[in-house]
Amino acid sequence: MYILTRVDNQPSKLTDISFANLTSIYDKVAGQSGSIDIIQPFQLPSSSISIPKLKLIGNLSIRHGRPMSNSSLSLYLNELEKIEGDAGIDAYLNASVIINKLNRIEGNFLYKPIGDLTPADFPALNYIGGNFDMQVDAVTSISGIGNLNYIGGNMYISGSNNLRDYCILRPLLSNGGLKGTFTATNAAYNPTAQQIIAGNCSQ
Repeated sequence: MYILTRVDNQPSKLTDISFANLTSIYDKVAGQSGSIDIIQPFQLPSSSISIPKLKLIGNLSIRHGRPMSNSSLSLYLNELEKIEGDAGIDAYLNASVIINKLNRIEGNFLYKPIGDLTPADFPALNYIGGNFDMQVDAVTSISGIGNLNYIGGNMYISGSNNLRDYCILRPLLSNGGLKGTFTATNAAYNPTAQQIIAGNCSQ
């Protein structure tokens, strides 16, 4: 079964969307779990999308166009535990993504909040099968990814003039959980993986 939802350009008429009883998304053609792709037009006012019972999806993509000054986007995936493909969060001002039970991303993870955004925490996330690319502007802490114990590809952190502490990553790097390379760039402190492992993880 296919579900197509179309939202026309009438921003004053759409604020909240809820799929309260949706537990799974399946792509019969591909024979695999379906995906979620969310794009918020810049005209849309403050809004929320809630899919509280969904536990498994194929890919997750969240893209938020440049909003009005009072615009915000909130996404509630309260029970989501696993993403079988890639995840991408490219959100703008005041965006809030609640996925507190997500513990596994099989593919790549791009996390790219834009503007004055408090980043979502991922307290249960412990496994990323591919690359982890974290491009942040105003972040002072990366404690929200402190439970990561496996990254199958490379890890890349870039862009915050306020970020000085990477000690939360020391167990991941010391135990060989990162299978690729580690790169920190354009931040207030840009240590190498060897410096973090040696304890020179903050400045």
